[in-house]
Amino acid sequence: MKELWPIEANMTEEQQLMAKMKKVEGQELKYPALCSALGITKKGGKSKILQIENLNQYCKLEVLQNPTRYVILDVYEEADAIINELKKDSYQAAFEAALYQIFLKTNCETIYASTSNLLTLFKEVNHNFNYTYSQELVMSDRYRYMSTMNDVVFEILSQWTRRKLERMHARHVILLSRGYRLYKKIKSSINGKEYVSTYDVPIDSEDYKTCMTIYADAIRNILPNNWGEVVNDKIFRPYVQKETWDAFQNELERLTLSEFNGEYFTVKEIYVIKPSQKDWVAKRLLELYQDYPSFEKINQEACSKIIKTSQLPHVNGEQKREFISINMLINPSVSLKELVEND
Repeated sequence: MKELWPIEANMTEEQQLMAKMKKVEGQELKYPALCSALGITKKGGKSKILQIENLNQYCKLEVLQNPTRYVILDVYEEADAIINELKKDSYQAAFEAALYQIFLKTNCETIYASTSNLLTLFKEVNHNFNYTYSQELVMSDRYRYMSTMNDVVFEILSQWTRRKLERMHARHVILLSRGYRLYKKIKSSINGKEYVSTYDVPIDSEDYKTCMTIYADAIRNILPNNWGEVVNDKIFRPYVQKETWDAFQNELERLTLSEFNGEYFTVKEIYVIKPSQKDWVAKRLLELYQDYPSFEKINQEACSKIIKTSQLPHVNGEQKREFISINMLINPSVSLKELVEND
């Protein structure tokens, strides 16, 4: 019979430790026997306490009294990836720290976020960024160039962010799923102005199923074959011309108006992000990341990506730096709206 959890030469020290834990899972062991089984050095005093705390990162360890015995109840198979993989990618750690700092503040509430929301949430861009899409900016001689940059900046940062989230999901750090946001127009009874209201659709609701159908139909009607399917572990979303993308958005609007009888005028895909459902993972990450300087690190790298990109040949270095200073720095000194109004 093939041995489960065999110890192999190419394993990391942590992986070998977990394999040894798996072999004695469920057994009552006194401290010397536990150390012998796991291949660790016997210690005393505070060193022993720290050693036991470290073992708790990789397994659920119960301590029995009179006499003292230890029982490994569950080996955390994801622990090696969660705890040690971050050493290979400091920006991955920064994103995970940022997300868990948000969970700390919200008591681990589910996050519903569009890509644009995520870029703001992770402080890759600031509140001025959305104004780069305004008609007023397009009409400004001084700042019009920003409207030719925003789509490229958005795509660079959204791809970076999506990869980090997908890696978190693969490593059981978060639960990541597709969600939908519906949009409706509401007219104020006070001033007669029209506003847009949004509704984040609960997963597994009837509205969610309707949104899935709308998206599937719009993709089939407008976009290339296999769009959105997983190919070689990657989501297949090839570049399409602006005219095709606009036609897709128009089809979403048409189908949404039809399916919801005019109550909502369009639907967008969003991310639904939940902390790990395993208590030990959430607890470990909350402890690990509560003081990590994450947002500053993410913002610095986001700005660096835009400075270095070759995808903006029509924009000079001075314009890139100005765009970053106004629309990306965490605490911009100016309001882009006010700058355009005074232009």
